[in-house]
Amino acid sequence: MIDKRLLKDSISVSLAGEKDSWGKVEYQQPFEVENVRFDRSSIDKSINTQRLTNITRLKSGTIFIYPKYSNVGVDDSWLQAKIRDPHGEYKVIGIETNYFRSKVFSYELTVI
Repeated sequence: MIDKRLLKDSISVSLAGEKDSWGKVEYQQPFEVENVRFDRSSIDKSINTQRLTNITRLKSGTIFIYPKYSNVGVDDSWLQAKIRDPHGEYKVIGIETNYFRSKVFSYELTVI
């Protein structure tokens, strides 16, 4: 099992809702999820042209949610959700469910 002392992060989640008349997704009211682990990574990618160098920063990460400590369930409605924390805003692009002895052990959310 995971030690709860490693779960120091908290995030704010806004699930994607219906699209408005312009086709833009409206997000639902945010809710807090505490006792998660958020492993962040930043990558600088440079594109060189003849006279310019464009540098873009790709911020991605993985959020580990343990239902035993967070009391939240993750399903497909979390795809395209907005995640906010003190370091920035991210969007969920992937979900992986981990099982241990036929029970959900953890969820891994891939965010960019």
